[in-house]
Amino acid sequence: MPPPSGLPPSHQTIPGTVTESGQFLSRETAEYPAALCQTIAQIIMPLLSTNGHNLSVDSALDLIPMKDYLSPPLARQDGAGYASQGDWSSPHSFPDVSQSLRKNFFDRIVAQHLDKRIIAAFANHAEQAPFSEDKLQPFRALIDEFLQAQGLCPDWSVPSGQQICLHALSRLVQCMDDPDTAIFPYLIDGVPIGSDTPMVPSRCRASAEEAPEIVQELINKEIDAGWVQRFDGTIDEAREYFADGFAIGKLGLALSDSRPPRLVLDSTICGVNPQCVMPERTTLPTIKDVMRAYPLRGKPTGLAGASFDVRSAHKQVAVNKKYHGHLCFQHQSKLYYYTVCPFGAVFNAHFWARLGGVFLRLFHRFCWLAHSGFLYVDDMLMLQDSQVLPISTAAIAILCLLFRLPISWKKCEFGATITWIGWQIHIRLHLYPICKTTETHGLVTTVDILSSQLWPHMRTWLHFLYRDLHSIPASQYSVDPGSWEEVCNSISEDLRFHRQPRFSAIPINGHLIQVRHTTVQSKADLQACLLLDKRIWLRIRDPNSSKRKLSSDSHRILKMFANWLDTLSPIVSMWPKPLWDGICVADSFASGEICGIGGFVQVSPTQTKWFSLRLHASQFESLKIPMHSDLQKKKSSLETLNIGSNRSCFSSCETLTRIPYPLKNFHVVRQHSG
Repeated sequence: MPPPSGLPPSHQTIPGTVTESGQFLSRETAEYPAALCQTIAQIIMPLLSTNGHNLSVDSALDLIPMKDYLSPPLARQDGAGYASQGDWSSPHSFPDVSQSLRKNFFDRIVAQHLDKRIIAAFANHAEQAPFSEDKLQPFRALIDEFLQAQGLCPDWSVPSGQQICLHALSRLVQCMDDPDTAIFPYLIDGVPIGSDTPMVPSRCRASAEEAPEIVQELINKEIDAGWVQRFDGTIDEAREYFADGFAIGKLGLALSDSRPPRLVLDSTICGVNPQCVMPERTTLPTIKDVMRAYPLRGKPTGLAGASFDVRSAHKQVAVNKKYHGHLCFQHQSKLYYYTVCPFGAVFNAHFWARLGGVFLRLFHRFCWLAHSGFLYVDDMLMLQDSQVLPISTAAIAILCLLFRLPISWKKCEFGATITWIGWQIHIRLHLYPICKTTETHGLVTTVDILSSQLWPHMRTWLHFLYRDLHSIPASQYSVDPGSWEEVCNSISEDLRFHRQPRFSAIPINGHLIQVRHTTVQSKADLQACLLLDKRIWLRIRDPNSSKRKLSSDSHRILKMFANWLDTLSPIVSMWPKPLWDGICVADSFASGEICGIGGFVQVSPTQTKWFSLRLHASQFESLKIPMHSDLQKKKSSLETLNIGSNRSCFSSCETLTRIPYPLKNFHVVRQHSG
């Protein structure tokens, strides 16, 4: 159809066309019509203030209320045990014993511009240490002077088999009254593995066959580092040489997309790990603890962050020579053994957690000024005023170099955006994305991270996954009929193997369920089993097995989580939720077939709303709601109804507000607006 008369045959070409002012014509097509803008403005006007002032981003941030020194939330964990404190902007009772040493450190750092050098080194991801030995020598002299003033003799020697200046470190933390000085005798002599003697607690805490070339290369590197030694001899000779105990573990290779391959020594199969008894467990900080310490109290803006990564942290702890025989492994018919804590051993996390806690508490006491610091295994994070943090970062780097704590300098970061344990934290924007930057292997990992760190209420549905986690599948093991008597002697009264029968692969602590498809419930049932001349098949549950089968309920919950996560905002604010100053009161009663609910919401001293409702059992029946004839026995249901009514009453008072309500039998509920 031809165009109407008087109109051009087509519209003007827009892509690539430039106006007389030099701008692209396409920019004008992105403008909203005036009528549409006016309509949108009328919709959002109730949400905006009417003072007529134009605010910049910086001036808007200045209007955010400061976090009071005693206001919740409070950080619980920092990775150094309950004797430590992650948020050092809140009040504490630690004495400032390192004031003179810190002042001398900071003065020299500023005078030599070492704070600027550390920022440049972190920005360039330099692999080498940021400071040379010549730069470190004056700071070592300051520590010597400080120790001598306390009546202690400086000793910078490194104990045999160790990597760190443990003597000097122990004397410095002794001056600061560190609660875990008991760790140093273990570290200096070589730590035990906890298999035969009890250890003094810190009182600060409640496969390789697939890539033989890579494995051999890693073994050679660890031999060069002094962490692994080769035993030149046969297994019988090794058994005689290691008179205090000999066990050969299974060597594995851990592969990851985000980090280089590393060796893993599985000492479970040889029975070492099950015999190691640790006196306490370690609690690690999460992103939730960082949020609880953000922002620093009395300083809502102007923060920056720094992160340190300890290289091969667990292998900085040497094992006592008495236990070297427990850490043997074979590769390509050659016998090796570890002299340090290997990755995969039960005891390695215990000792590094204590040593890492010593360093973190030292950094807290040394930096002193308002800050927050956390240590997750070998990753340390610190937030502080952007004007002070460069000096504190330089001081921490100097202490690490002086005490020979190895740092992966190219992984260290400094600035307004820090990546820590996979979370990318935007400090000045006060937010971070909910998806970790590192890839997670499966939805279960994502659900565990989000539910335990960000949304604890999601844990309500995790019991299905935990049920499957503890539902250990059983496997079949066969034994020769001639070994049946030894099998019976290797099992306890509750049908658990306390030792491994010879010539079998039965796991230690395995639970016997069936013998030749016959269920057994006690050791006496073994005498009634019908045995033939064929091999005997045993059905055993191995508690160390990593195999699990997900039930239909778990699949349903994981699908629900996946759908829920798809609808979430991709970022989460780190700013604490403001405390609502109002009062919500609710109560209920029940007597026979009569019940009632009621309560009130007081938003301010001049604004109060109340509700009251009396009900009869017949009203529930008419709505087909199953209730007991004696409503007192359904009091918990009435409390839930009461809280919902209270919530509805609150919503009529506080519009544009979302508030979480716990479904508990509380008469007075105070919550945060969110």
